[in-house]
This record gives sequence, structure tokens and C-alpha cells, in this order.
Amino acid sequence: MLRHLVAGLLFILGLTGQAVAHETRAALVIGNSDYRTLQPLRNPVGDATEMAHVLSDLGFTTWLALNQSGAQMRQTITAFRSLSSQSDLVVVFFAGHGVQSRGRSLLLPTDTDANALAPSLSVEALIGAISTRVQQIVVLVDACRDIPGTADLAASPLSSSPERANAAGIYIAHAAQPGGLALDGTGLLSPFTQALSQALALPGSSIDQTMTRARMSVIQATGGHQIPWARSSLISQIILNDRRAPAALIVLADVALVGQGGQPVSGHPPPAKYLCAIAPAADGMTCRSA
Repeated sequence: MLRHLVAGLLFILGLTGQAVAHETRAALVIGNSDYRTLQPLRNPVGDATEMAHVLSDLGFTTWLALNQSGAQMRQTITAFRSLSSQSDLVVVFFAGHGVQSRGRSLLLPTDTDANALAPSLSVEALIGAISTRVQQIVVLVDACRDIPGTADLAASPLSSSPERANAAGIYIAHAAQPGGLALDGTGLLSPFTQALSQALALPGSSIDQTMTRARMSVIQATGGHQIPWARSSLISQIILNDRRAPAALIVLADVALVGQGGQPVSGHPPPAKYLCAIAPAADGMTCRSA
């Protein structure tokens, strides 16, 4: 199954005219809203869609995956590792439920059990699963860092090197302070995604400058209740907006979201999966069955 997924995405990259071997930037964006036993969230799918377009416009060949189960997240991350292995810089953005446990930040798939909060994936395991050829990794997490009653949780295994999260070249930013809540806000986007999107619109800023602007905006928007937090082991500066040309946006979408030719469909179509690509200069999407 994974081999077919990778082959299909390589085919789609060929359609958009993006050669994998020539890519220096890649991004993976995951947004989980439709939780089965945890409280559904209003913003993450919209937040992820916004950030996917932003990163694509900034020259990142970007994967967008929405409402992923634990198995789907692991499969997506494993496949992304293969196609991002030639990149110098990788950005991963996650929006959804999250929790901090045993000193680690856990990202929760849509099928997470409300009682045990499993399966889950730690940020550290996610970083370790990215190819060791990638020199710089940025992880942006728009999720809470505390859910009441979840003091001692274990993350599901992912074939990776978790210790890599402590290596040089890593930048991790959270939407909230340790133990804090990431608020939904009152608009279509969360306060953090809204602020980050606006900060990334300014070209030439280092990632520290970008996060400082986003942090100030979130603190103001939430009355000081939410404070974005970051930690870094960078040894060279990262500028996400360096005025480069847009890159392809690859959407791993459910047929309920994407129909023939990328047109929205109504009703209740069968639960088939499609792999879709949006080329920067194209009028629509090219889709194929997964």
C-alpha cells in the first residue's frame, strides 16, 4: 500500500512539473477536526488548509492531510520521509488535539480513545521519522498542551530516531505555553494560525522574528491567556519567506471533499480516497484514485 502511495505521489509531482530531486523545501501539514470520541474541533481543518497554501506560496512542496487516524498519520509521515529526503529544509505543521505528557508533546489522531488518549504520536518521534539527510526541521504545533485527566500517557511507536529532536538544526514552536491551552478564537482560523499566516507574509524575516510577531499578536488577541512558545537548536538562520516561486500543493483528500476535476461534491459519496495535486499556475486539480 505504501509503495503505491509513494508511486502515485511521484506521478502527481511529475504532472505539476516539480522534480523531486530538485526540491530543496518540503512541508507536511496535518489538520484533525473530526474526532470520534474526543470533542470535535472547529478550526484545525481550516487552519491546516490555510497553512498549506501559505507554505506552498513560499516555495515548499506541500502535502496537506486532513482528519487522519493514527494509522493514516503514520503512513503519511513514512511516505513523506521518502519524498522529502532530498530537501534541505522541512516544515511540519499540525493542528488538532494535543497534550503534554512525560515531558513530550503528543499529537492526537482522530481515532484517539477518549479514556486512554491512544493512539498518539510525539513531536520527538515525528522529527526522528524525517530523513536524516534533511539539515533543518521546523515543527509548528497549533494544539493544546494540556487536557484535564491525562497526566501520564504513552505515545504509539513510529519507526524513527526520537533522540534527533535534541540534535542541531531543529526548531519547534507551540501555539501555547507549557501546560497551556490553544484557543479556537472567534474567526475561521485559530489565533495562532491567523497570527502566523500574517507574520509569514513579511519577506526576509528570520523564523525567530516571525515567531516573535506571531507571539505578540496571539497574546494581544487572547488577552494574555495564550503565549506561543518555541525552542531552537538552529546553528544557521531560517527565512521561510525569501521571495521564491510557489511550489506544488499535494492534497491527500477524501472524496467527500474532492470530486471529478477537483470540483466540490455534495451528498454522501462512497469512502474512496483520491490523490490530488494543485499546480500553482493550474486552473484546477488533477485527481486520481488512490
